[in-house]
Amino acid sequence: MGRHQKLTDMAWAEIGRRYANREPGRKLADEFKVSEAAIRKRFGSQRAQIISVANTLASTEREIESMPRSAQMSVRALADHLKSITANVARAAQAGSETAALLNEHALKRVKDVMRKEAKDGHLVDSGVRDDLTDLQIMANRALGPSVRLLIAGQGKDDPGEDKPQSLEELYDRLLG
Repeated sequence: MGRHQKLTDMAWAEIGRRYANREPGRKLADEFKVSEAAIRKRFGSQRAQIISVANTLASTEREIESMPRSAQMSVRALADHLKSITANVARAAQAGSETAALLNEHALKRVKDVMRKEAKDGHLVDSGVRDDLTDLQIMANRALGPSVRLLIAGQGKDDPGEDKPQSLEELYDRLLG
């Protein structure tokens, strides 16, 4: 086609907004001098979801508006509370994964130190040192637990028929596979 140009993020955002508002892809492609296929590739799967969520939101807003004022206030307060809980859980999971990363880095450094000492001295280090390293790794894994459970819970969300991974190994297989 030969007329492809590199668009800014702002231009793509505008195309996405207008495409989700059901403006024809051909019209947007002509206006922004990109192919309609590029627009469909970038926004096609999102368009149906955006329209569906927007319809659900509009329907919910109409339902809330039909309630008495005190009930409307209760609904909005509860929704804000639930959003806050979600944000707090996400922050806690992030903190847990960061803690796990730090503990794992510390454990790895200690393991390398032990291995160097064993190689240099020609004998195994005290079993207490090995137990300490094991404890450090267990703490790291426990800190990572909530984050991993959230990832597992989020797998298969788009396809209700899809089985959710039951273990960390299954999750890794799906994320990497």
